[in-house]
Amino acid sequence: MFRCDAGWDTALHYGSLIGAYSLITLLPELSLGIFTHYNGALQTDPFTINSLLHVHLIDLFIGVQPSVNNVSHWCSPDT
Repeated sequence: MFRCDAGWDTALHYGSLIGAYSLITLLPELSLGIFTHYNGALQTDPFTINSLLHVHLIDLFIGVQPSVNNVSHWCSPDT
């Protein structure tokens, strides 16, 4: 368990097999747990994809402006 930048105790665990990726993030003080799992092609950095999603969901849960911007992180400017 570690303390995140916002000051809450946080525990997380990442796991993967070829083509399967998961991440669990627990914030006990907020009674919040997030689990994501997806299957797909071999990813060069799947942890970043999952962690960005978790950060976005935590921001929504606590009611702050999401630090992950849809335009800059999720799609190219041309889409």
